[in-house]
Amino acid sequence: MTVAYLVISELEPERVTRLTATLRAGSPRAVIAVHHDEAAGSLDLLRVRGLGVDVLDTAEAPAGSAAEMLMLVRCLRVLLGSARFDWLVLLSADEYPVRPVSEIEASLAAVDADAVMERHACPAPKLRHAATVDEPALRYHYRWSRVPGPIGPAARGLAAALRPRMMAVTRPDGLWLGAPAKRSPFHERRLHLPPIRRNPFAGSRARTPFGEGLQCWYGPWRFALSRDAVAAVQASVLEHPELALYYRDTLHPAESYVHTVLGNDPLIRVRADDRRRWRSGESIGVGEIDEVLRSGADFAGPFEPAALDAVDARVHKH
Repeated sequence: MTVAYLVISELEPERVTRLTATLRAGSPRAVIAVHHDEAAGSLDLLRVRGLGVDVLDTAEAPAGSAAEMLMLVRCLRVLLGSARFDWLVLLSADEYPVRPVSEIEASLAAVDADAVMERHACPAPKLRHAATVDEPALRYHYRWSRVPGPIGPAARGLAAALRPRMMAVTRPDGLWLGAPAKRSPFHERRLHLPPIRRNPFAGSRARTPFGEGLQCWYGPWRFALSRDAVAAVQASVLEHPELALYYRDTLHPAESYVHTVLGNDPLIRVRADDRRRWRSGESIGVGEIDEVLRSGADFAGPFEPAALDAVDARVHKH
């Protein structure tokens, strides 16, 4: 069995090199590819390519943006067309294998599924006046547009008065306004794609694909996909571009698009376990290594430098 590792990196190049070197040492036949944001520094291409690593792209893809989702889909398409693999494992550069790589690959070979990913259903919100809408529903059942700075205060006031029919969210790139998407006509056969608008105030022209036998799913974008599952994602992009276009106007689309495509494909079996030990906002320290290694996870992170050294010494013997 051949495994492809796709590493998405926004970290300093040395961390990328360390991760890919460990993957290569544990799996000499693996396909290893990297998408690296050069805002964090330039990769040592001679060293990385000496490890047999393909650098797919160095373009910026900000976290949570449509560019991040499109980058992910593009990388999957490139690997599907250029590499032979049975499973593809998607990693961020601040994850690290906490089992021998050979054991991780052997356990993947034994999985009776086509996708290994954490996922959760995302039902449509109830739009009662002043109701609270949970974060996943806000992300994927609303259409969002960025607000020009000068009208930000007025837009906030309007959103506060109309919620949940209009919602405001502050992101690193500014203020965004969202409005609930309308019912979708995508199940109908049409000669042309239905209109997709970036403006959330577009009324009947703003449409959601959900509700016509299509369920919304979401979860972390760290997952493992069989080749059949990667092919299903690519087929969806080609056969149902309106779904990808819809997701361009959502928040954090990379954390739902692939999950929704695979969760609605009757030929794809999903195992709802991403086999990861991930912590947001705080790095794993040396004192927590025993607990991480006992967890049975394949990958974990992020790690403090000394904890990463301990994992290398205890798991990878270097």
